[in-house]
Parts: sequence; structure tokens; C-alpha cells
Amino acid sequence: MTVRDALNSALDEEMASDERVVLLGEEVALYDGAYKVSRGLWKKYGDKRVIDTPITEMGFAGIAVGAAMAGLRPICEFMTFNFSMQAIDQVINSAAKTFYMSAGTINVPIVFRGPNGAAAGVAAQHSQCFGAWYSHCPGLKVFFNFHQVFSIMKVIINHYILKCFPMNFYFVRRRTPSVFMGMFRC
Repeated sequence: MTVRDALNSALDEEMASDERVVLLGEEVALYDGAYKVSRGLWKKYGDKRVIDTPITEMGFAGIAVGAAMAGLRPICEFMTFNFSMQAIDQVINSAAKTFYMSAGTINVPIVFRGPNGAAAGVAAQHSQCFGAWYSHCPGLKVFFNFHQVFSIMKVIINHYILKCFPMNFYFVRRRTPSVFMGMFRC
């Protein structure tokens, strides 16, 4: 199974099991995702659960954060994590810090997902790896393990987070947003 297929299967299973799970981002619906990760999900779940957005990372990340605060379980997909820099205020100041700033009264169960790092043919604007940077931001959990991509995606959507350390895995109750990024080719 490819990484693309594993991600798609995990998204499909979680969307089928919980109506609060929604996917939004650029080209995730009609086009099936820039890397075809969301293939078939729009046809299966419709416009209200698989939402194409304009090219406004700050805007759709903010919508996803607000949706999470209102009780949904959004998966906010960036075409590449380089574009997440356009939404950095929403990712860090709104999503990551809200639980702590509200003394634990406002949970933000959101997943930010997308490819990260160098790849063939994407030039300088799309080749940075932001994993280490995001992993140093309080309130975010960052995942890179693509040997178990299907299981990890299901776990982080399903209200739990997986803290990954070399050779050790710890399950912790999900109270903070998850950043799921990767360096891979589909």
C-alpha cells in the first residue's frame, strides 16, 4: 500500500465512523487532492464534509480552527507545509495555544496535514522542512513516521495523539492540535 492509499483509507474510515470529521483545503474535493490523497472522498461524503477552499491558507486554517472549537474534527490540508507559513498565526496562536490560554476549557481537536520537505521538481519555494520548527512550538504534536501512516492518521483523528520518539511510542489523551507532515513521494 502506498502512503497516499494509506492516508486515503484512514481518512475514509474516520469520516465513515464520525460525522464530525471534515476535510478542507485547496483542491481536496473536486480534484481529489493535489497528490490524490483525498481521492473519492468528495463523491462519497459530499460538499459539507470535503470542502475545496480558495488559495487562502490563513483563511481556511482559521475556519478549521473555529470548526474545531465548535465541536467538529477538521483535517486542514496544506498542499505543502511551506504554505502553512501563510497560516502561522492560526496554527500557532489560535490552534496550539488556545487549550492552555483557556485553562483547559477550549479544546481544539484539529489535524493539519500535508507534504513537507524537499521533493523532485518543487523548487526552492516548496522544499523547506518545517518539522523541527513546528515540533518546538508548545501545544503542537508533530508526526513523521510513515511506516505506520495508516494507524497514526487514525489515532490522531480519533481524539488521541501519538508522541513519537526514536524507538519509543507513547499514547496520550488528545488535548492539543496535531501537525501531520511528511517527506514522501506519493
